[in-house]
Amino acid sequence: MFKMRIINLVNISTVLLLINLLQTKSQGQSGQRVTVLTVSIYRAQLSDKMTGVPVLWNGDYENPETSAFKKLAAESCDTFREYVKSEIPKGSVDGLCTRHIFQQPGSVESGVSISLRLSFMYMNEIKPDYAELGSYLRDKFAHFQFTSSHKITEASFGVCEADVEIPGEDKDAIDGSKWKIIAIIALVTLAIVVFGGFIYIFVK
Repeated sequence: MFKMRIINLVNISTVLLLINLLQTKSQGQSGQRVTVLTVSIYRAQLSDKMTGVPVLWNGDYENPETSAFKKLAAESCDTFREYVKSEIPKGSVDGLCTRHIFQQPGSVESGVSISLRLSFMYMNEIKPDYAELGSYLRDKFAHFQFTSSHKITEASFGVCEADVEIPGEDKDAIDGSKWKIIAIIALVTLAIVVFGGFIYIFVK
């Protein structure tokens, strides 16, 4: 419980700092509003597309600096991005993949438990039906034809959206400005922290 409180305090402090950065950068400038759609994936498992063998636990998955962690992070991002993009509204900037967490399964036969977050930016406002989109994401992956080397065998999805204003002088250089991407994700994180809190309470 104490550990969870510390993590939440760090997350909230980081969010507040980055929101302040966005506000400071935006002062005195006319901006353009964009929509960020965030899909959180948790309690997920991947398996080999051809053999069906799950991705088994490796102690190196606890260390983000290991080659094994980086390899699984890239593979899981590719697999989930491909699937999620097939269901969300068209016209987004490619999904930014963050917050990779790999956990040891409950049994030796089970695959590693995967959590991550995908964020998609739209230049135009979108108003998806979140309940319907979440239902589609949960129900369709079993029959999806993946082009990557893995397929999804288990997954839960959470969907949320945030409207963010980008300073006017940067309209033509969105992809080249790191602070804007960080600030956008910070705003979305605020919603995810609350959403994740509810998930934690109910799951526990």
